[in-house]
Amino acid sequence: MGRRMKTILGVLALGLAVAAMPAVADEFRDIVSVTGDVYFDNTYFIESENVFLAQLVPTLSIQVGLKRDDYLPDWAYADQVSFGPVVSLTAYVYFVADYGITFDSDGSLSHEGNIEVTFENDTTSGAFGMRGDFFPVTGYFYVLPSVSALFHPVDQLGLFGKVFLSWDATNTVTVSLWNENTWTFNDVIAARLGFTLGWANGLGWSAIAGADWSITPSLKLRYNFQYLSNTIEYVTAPVTKNGIENALVMDVKF
Repeated sequence: MGRRMKTILGVLALGLAVAAMPAVADEFRDIVSVTGDVYFDNTYFIESENVFLAQLVPTLSIQVGLKRDDYLPDWAYADQVSFGPVVSLTAYVYFVADYGITFDSDGSLSHEGNIEVTFENDTTSGAFGMRGDFFPVTGYFYVLPSVSALFHPVDQLGLFGKVFLSWDATNTVTVSLWNENTWTFNDVIAARLGFTLGWANGLGWSAIAGADWSITPSLKLRYNFQYLSNTIEYVTAPVTKNGIENALVMDVKF
């Protein structure tokens, strides 16, 4: 697909999902996000995504999402439909799985699967996940296991870290670290700072800044900015990208 940016050509999602953990225990939830990347080689990428969740029973839910990726100036695009369950295993442990199928503008398709098991209480959370993509036309695939943790040494401060390890059909191995730290000023606003580090035929990194707004108990907004320097991205193979990313997320519970 070449170098790119995430653009805003419309995506709505339908879904049904249960909030197995307290954070998603409402009957319905809708998460809309738009991310735009401007790369220094004059290419662009825009991603629009909407996931709708609805409760089935107190310990089980289903989620369905739609996502659109646009690549400029090639005017290539990819549309994805995904769905899967959220299952509450205990009061503090829940399981999420989903399958997605992506249709590209060149007529090819790819398959993506994700699973994640999370432990969460009032002060700490940890997760283990696995993502995989397969492209039948080329036979290319990659798998991306990850482990993450979130700590609150004091109520206002959240320290988050996540490590990714990728292996693909060409036996290429990449390693990435994502760190993000949040300071909550009050019930309305919080600020975030962090970074990523990655290795894919060379060292890459990004710097992260952002803010969260709790407009009401049921409506939250998040803005995220990243400066990208040789950061790792996966399309049909790991590549490194340089540029600037902006993202906006709206989370509604009802």
